[in-house]
Amino acid sequence: MADLEAHLSKPVAKFPGPEKFDGTRGKLRPFLTHMRAYHDNYHIYKARKKIITTAGFLTGDAAVWFEPTLRSYYKEKSEEWEEEIKEIFTSYSKFKEAIKGAFGDPDEDNSI
Repeated sequence: MADLEAHLSKPVAKFPGPEKFDGTRGKLRPFLTHMRAYHDNYHIYKARKKIITTAGFLTGDAAVWFEPTLRSYYKEKSEEWEEEIKEIFTSYSKFKEAIKGAFGDPDEDNSI
């Protein structure tokens, strides 16, 4: 157990965050791929933390699109959340589906 704790407490290699995503079609796939590497490098595995971290890299139209959801997440009690907010914040896959629906290239492979 001590070995595991020592391993997990080691600092991770410095890893640059992805370029902020502004909603430009064609840039979502590389953004999500880079976010995946970022999450892995910093050991961010829980859906809620992945989503909040990813939200920090949204700008422009993408930030405007997600801001009401993020505001509701912080402002309301969880039992007051709309079903969509509950789904998005409990599953990173649902978050990716939502952002792909808003900004994804319909002709792109969706296997991110």
